[in-house]
Amino acid sequence: QCLLSANLDGSVMVGAGYMSDMLSFYQIEGTETSLLKEYFTKDVELNIVQKGQNVFAKGNSNTINGYLALYSTSKYLYALYWGTKRDEKPTCCYIQQFEWNGVFKKGWKIEEPLTSFAVDEQKGILYGLSAKGEPHINVYEIKDR
Repeated sequence: QCLLSANLDGSVMVGAGYMSDMLSFYQIEGTETSLLKEYFTKDVELNIVQKGQNVFAKGNSNTINGYLALYSTSKYLYALYWGTKRDEKPTCCYIQQFEWNGVFKKGWKIEEPLTSFAVDEQKGILYGLSAKGEPHINVYEIKDR
């Protein structure tokens, strides 16, 4: 139950949980992978369901809406995080910026929940698709200060 992204040269892969509060960075060398950095901040509460030979995770009212989207650039990985329980209506979200070695660089609190986003690093702009009301795109300045 996760999102996947990779850096542009394919040497690092990132997995992020959308029904768990997990973010993991893996180094890729040929067919081998090794863990670089891993973040877990809350216990996962999921129901495991088996149908025949298929096993899958199903959320419940205490399941955390964790990472909803990842965005890769040559310089950084950006992650969109909610951190609310499944039945809670989010009022904000967080964009986290990581170096490709897994080190957290900085973060921004966005005063409304976003469902998707893109980053223009040269202009220092984040474009976010709002989850409030009718879908619309907001523009946020994220320049280094």
